Amino acid sequence: MIALYSKPEAFSAGECERIITAITAAPSKDAMLVDQTKDQSVRSAKLVWVDDVDGLGWVMDRLIEIVRKSNIEQFDFDLREFAESPQVAS
Repeated sequence: MIALYSKPEAFSAGECERIITAITAAPSKDAMLVDQTKDQSVRSAKLVWVDDVDGLGWVMDRLIEIVRKSNIEQFDFDLREFAESPQVAS
């Protein structure tokens, strides 16, 4: 079983509020399936890609470092390329 990696101090309460405010104000897109198909019976969510929101570049930088450290500590490998940006689904 894979152990859970937790980093409670990753973002302060104030930073979380900034993220939530920015994400809430950003336009969302319908979540898609493989090959950019849409099927609301399978997936009915709205997405906001964090790196598309002005002023949230620092969030991606922080998340990359957290995931990188988790990969090293949990799985003993160091992946330096992140091909997909984080998204918030609602």
